[in-house]
Amino acid sequence: MDQTDPTNLTYVNHVPQEITVYWGLATSCAGATTSAWQEFGPSSATGGAWSGAAPGATSDETLASVNLTASGPATTDLGVITDTFVSSLDYDTAGTLYGVGFATESQSPALFTLDPTTGAPTHVADLNDSGQPIVIGVLGFAIPHPCAPTPTPPPPPPAPPTPAAAAVVTPRFTG
Repeated sequence: MDQTDPTNLTYVNHVPQEITVYWGLATSCAGATTSAWQEFGPSSATGGAWSGAAPGATSDETLASVNLTASGPATTDLGVITDTFVSSLDYDTAGTLYGVGFATESQSPALFTLDPTTGAPTHVADLNDSGQPIVIGVLGFAIPHPCAPTPTPPPPPPAPPTPAAAAVVTPRFTG
């Protein structure tokens, strides 16, 4: 994406799976780019046409690394995200991958950490409002984090040099 014009996108790679939804895209400070994807089955006998309603999911979500170059596969599967639906991802400055979504047995959205090598989720906390469960899906979130270290302030300027005497006066008493 062109930072000066966000409507100007550059096509880099493509994903070969049809009817696949990617849930979130996150890039760590170390440069790892990750997404969660889920395949959906065809909604009719026409071989993959979407109907007016969204088709049912046919697989669990899979955590994948994303290739941001034009060569090689667009994604590489890392592992299945078990018993959890993740709708959005982001890394913190330390490289921990977080996701928001739902545990299979819960109706309340939650915050999870995800193992970036296997996709294994770990529940961190339910998302609520003053102790009451939020009953809507959370489809996006971002963790504010600078990837560059905070610059250290410049050192103070050196002290001005001690001025040299312009003339040396030696008193002489004559009596």
